[in-house]
Amino acid sequence: MLRGELYSATWGTVLLRVNMFEQTKPAATNTDREAWLLNSKSAVEVLGKWQETINLIAELLAAPVGVIVQKNSNGFQLVVSSQTEANPFSADGYVFAHDAQLFCSKVLDEGHRLYVKKATKDEFLVVTPDGYDQEFHSFLGLPLRWPDGVLFGTICVLDHVATNYQEIYLRLIEKFITLVEADLKILDQYKTIQELSMRDHLTGLFNRNGFFTLGEQSLEMTQRLDKRYTVLFIDLDNLKVINDQFGHSSGDEALKTLANILQDRLRQADVIARIGGDEFAVLMVMDCMPNLKHVIQQIQYTIKKTGKIMAYPFSASIGHSGISGYSSTFLEEALRVADQDMYLCKTENHS
Repeated sequence: MLRGELYSATWGTVLLRVNMFEQTKPAATNTDREAWLLNSKSAVEVLGKWQETINLIAELLAAPVGVIVQKNSNGFQLVVSSQTEANPFSADGYVFAHDAQLFCSKVLDEGHRLYVKKATKDEFLVVTPDGYDQEFHSFLGLPLRWPDGVLFGTICVLDHVATNYQEIYLRLIEKFITLVEADLKILDQYKTIQELSMRDHLTGLFNRNGFFTLGEQSLEMTQRLDKRYTVLFIDLDNLKVINDQFGHSSGDEALKTLANILQDRLRQADVIARIGGDEFAVLMVMDCMPNLKHVIQQIQYTIKKTGKIMAYPFSASIGHSGISGYSSTFLEEALRVADQDMYLCKTENHS
């Protein structure tokens, strides 16, 4: 926490800023609502619109500070901050802890507009950045919500002097809120569409697009750990025979059964995908060959055991490749090598 002017609080502590140099761990990126918008490529255009909105709000109210704050399970983050000369706060990716008791936290607790026109020296505890000696006496906050009503964060406006905003201005800001929440709806829909575009509708696994998208993200995030990556290439044997002799419903059942086996036998962190008609792929961290062989044996054991109770021939061929290090063509090359290894295994099994 930074040193600053301290004022006692009547309804809790309001912390406006903590040490911007004591950074927390980078927040994890993903495609759900836990992801920080500052880390999302899909939110770049939206954040640009929000920047214009918060600038207009700050100008409309002649306020030195306007911010949009996002909340998730990791804490609070400034995603947009007004570009006013007197604003000491920047959207630099800093994550405030939940127990920081920010003013925006109070707004979220209230669940509606909170306007403190005049906070005197004896009313609030405020921690300001190093070298910033001006006090804040006016606080305005409004909650932001996802389309289903779940809280996203807040829009907050702060001023050094007491204020008395006209009600018409406050209603106008609430109209700005509806614009921001419309963008949240678009983002929510985009994430849903993006998720659907990466899923195989039959098995529920990732499809080829999802395999490469998430696989490359996983590799980029963990390459610094100097881990050895392995790609499995799994081919469901005799799918055409199953379809021709037992019907396409049986073929679909076989594909879904193999998908379930892979999910049961592999770790949640592994990227599992159906990349073609009868082809599956897995990206996993594997430190040594004995462990890899054990994983493959466990998969094959379950496939063989399951095959004994199926009404049609049920088996699969598995190939693998392992490449240490990382390059932009890792997945394509590893998948090609694993495919060749799978073909050799299939040939040996048939012979």
